[in-house]
Amino acid sequence: MFIKLLNEDEIKSCLDGIGKDTFKDGNKSQPLEDVKNNKESVGVPEEVRKLIINKIYDAHYIDCVYCPTRVSVNYYNQYKKGNYYNLHVDNFKAYPKSNNVHFDYGFSINLSDEYEGGEIYFSTEVGTIGRKLKAGEAAIFPIIYPHGVQEVTKGLRTNVLGWFSSNVSYEQSFMLKNLYEVNQNGVNKMPEEASNEKSEIPFLMIRPFGPFIAKSVLPQELIDDYNQGLEDMAKDKKKVKEHDWSQYLVGKVEQELREPNYLRQKYDGYFEAVVDAYIKKVYESGKSLPFKLGTAWFVRQFAGQFNPIHIHTYCSLSSVGYLSLPKGIDKEFEKEAKSRRAVRGHIEFVYGVPQDFNSHTLTIQPEVGDFYIFPRYLMHTVYPFRTKGERRSFSMNVSVKLEEE
Repeated sequence: MFIKLLNEDEIKSCLDGIGKDTFKDGNKSQPLEDVKNNKESVGVPEEVRKLIINKIYDAHYIDCVYCPTRVSVNYYNQYKKGNYYNLHVDNFKAYPKSNNVHFDYGFSINLSDEYEGGEIYFSTEVGTIGRKLKAGEAAIFPIIYPHGVQEVTKGLRTNVLGWFSSNVSYEQSFMLKNLYEVNQNGVNKMPEEASNEKSEIPFLMIRPFGPFIAKSVLPQELIDDYNQGLEDMAKDKKKVKEHDWSQYLVGKVEQELREPNYLRQKYDGYFEAVVDAYIKKVYESGKSLPFKLGTAWFVRQFAGQFNPIHIHTYCSLSSVGYLSLPKGIDKEFEKEAKSRRAVRGHIEFVYGVPQDFNSHTLTIQPEVGDFYIFPRYLMHTVYPFRTKGERRSFSMNVSVKLEEE
């Protein structure tokens, strides 16, 4: 992945950190012969290290796709005419500051434009990918990827390198990257709409695009009972095995457990009232349709975990309700709110494809007690977050018998 990471002032700060005797023979960190022909620094000044670490953490794309947890900025590389670095895999343990920490991704940030040749290239599953980086541009790659730098034919190529640990696997990052790029047109704010006065419970209808999404509020007693029921079940390995629902679902989360029957029976009346209100609102005549509450399950999500984009099957409607959030995640949400696309820990609905003058996504920040109903075919996903603790929710499907035409 290639991303513009540093502006002109930040590039200058990085270059100013290079001292008179900064560079040594690069072969000292690469024991194999005929692999490396460049110069390498013995370290990076503290102010440059802090600058780059903050840029890695604050880059919204990097945060959403890779969820970095620990960043190490280790050294400068410099290539003059005739210098190169043949295909290799990084050996981060060769650098004392790595402290034997396991890293998942590497990054190379280019600090200059005035050179020719010097393309960075990677050997991937789909073939060789190469690019001449612009000043301030970073290449981010799985640390297992063999990579190299083509011979510089003119000028001076200077870059700074490092690694970071991640909460997501390579496969998950590819999925998150694709999802992010599909939805990069921005976040739709939830419109303010009047409550449905005909309903006996708090009820909003939201229509950011074609399908209707309904928002209601869970009774506090239900929230307490569901949380206690899940905690009791999670303590019993036999019950966890009996209620494990993950084989039927796509979530990359800690646990997905089918709701116990006693909870369903106690709160059927609430769910039936919300579903009935939804159907009556969608069908403006106010006519109700016969329906049946289907399977419900708990979702336990922790830092770095996510639910990939998906739909629900064998039903007419789907839903999600929020039971608890990690302590302190409000600070993460507040920081996210200042970015162009606030998504960490959020649910996002996707309808259609990106087009000019068109809104096709709705991203919602979870709040304990919120309950949403939507058509089962409406694609949706849940993004990962960083805060330690559990994001706890439940989902339920509903089958509706539609009128025959």
